[in-house]
Amino acid sequence: MKNLPREAVETPGPPATRKKGIGAYLNRLFNGEFLAREGMISHLPFIGFLVFLFMLHISMMYYYENTERALVKTRRELDAMRSGFLTTSSKLESKGLQSSVAEEVGPMGLREPVVKPEIIYVNENFLEEE
Repeated sequence: MKNLPREAVETPGPPATRKKGIGAYLNRLFNGEFLAREGMISHLPFIGFLVFLFMLHISMMYYYENTERALVKTRRELDAMRSGFLTTSSKLESKGLQSSVAEEVGPMGLREPVVKPEIIYVNENFLEEE
């Protein structure tokens, strides 16, 4: 065997392929290279449809959230009005009692009758004019 330099002894092989990691995919994603390929251009209508669906979904979520907020606000107002109604109703019921009415009209000189009222009978033709 002859003494040959080391470079001559080694046979050139195929170039070493680098393993593609996540970094290469992210690089293509961020620089937009994946959009320029021929296969992606043919899929643009579908991608546009997906974007439309996502935007529709987002707008519907905003709509439903706002509707739910309005419902909660209306329920709170209704509860406040209902409690006000019940308070007013109970006050009116207590003022409408016979004893309360008698106390209120006492200073005006009115008092409760102690005798049973008499029934007045009238002829049938009493109100007719002749």
